[in-house]
Amino acid sequence: MAVENQKDHLRDEEEEEDGVINRFPIVGMRVLAVDDNPTCLKVLDKLLRQCEYH
Repeated sequence: MAVENQKDHLRDEEEEEDGVINRFPIVGMRVLAVDDNPTCLKVLDKLLRQCEYH
């Protein structure tokens, strides 16, 4: 999986929830996922859409 400009899209403040620091990039980040298994791609596509990644 390739991610564009990850550092540019990180949130300025890291929020702690249940003892876990949130380090996910902000919504709308572009993601390129490559897999030869169509089922895995469908699952990944669904997860990325739930995170509002494109």
